[in-house]
Amino acid sequence: MEPLTFQPLNLCDIEQVVSICVSKEDALSQKVEIHTTNSPTNDADDEENSPTISLSLEDRDAEELLLVLAGYFKLLTRGRDLEIVVEKSPFEQEQGKLAN
Repeated sequence: MEPLTFQPLNLCDIEQVVSICVSKEDALSQKVEIHTTNSPTNDADDEENSPTISLSLEDRDAEELLLVLAGYFKLLTRGRDLEIVVEKSPFEQEQGKLAN
């Protein structure tokens, strides 16, 4: 029996990433949506129709992915900043009201 080998799969080029949206799924995980363009030369004016890569990750893994993507994006796009939107969960909003 041959050993299993896994090869990385390229989901998109880093230059195609337009923005990242992060939202809390539950107490332990976050949903990370990576919005991309169809090609590296497309402008991302119509973000709703752009291809999206959705990942469900544990909190720490999601935070590390954001740091890595933002860093590589800045390096490979000559200093541009990656738009990252972090949506607050209803639970976090309720805690904020109670603290005030």
